Amino acid sequence: PNQAPLVRTNLTIRVSHDEGKNWTAGKTVFHGPGAYSSLAVLADGTIGLLYETGTIHPYEKITFAQFNLEWLLDQKGAKR
Repeated sequence: PNQAPLVRTNLTIRVSHDEGKNWTAGKTVFHGPGAYSSLAVLADGTIGLLYETGTIHPYEKITFAQFNLEWLLDQKGAKR
């Protein structure tokens, strides 16, 4: 049987404080199409996110976003 292709949109970052048993509602970093992503804590303590994205499909470009944990947890201190 033919299946519709998987559509990945609304790239969202979530946090677990208990080894993955529970997760926060998260924050949407990008509303459009997205694909592979990678997170890292940067030297200044902020979080770096590298992800595939685009306007029509998720493989048009690679984008970097940077934010801090405070923004991720309670919407303060946005640094993107």
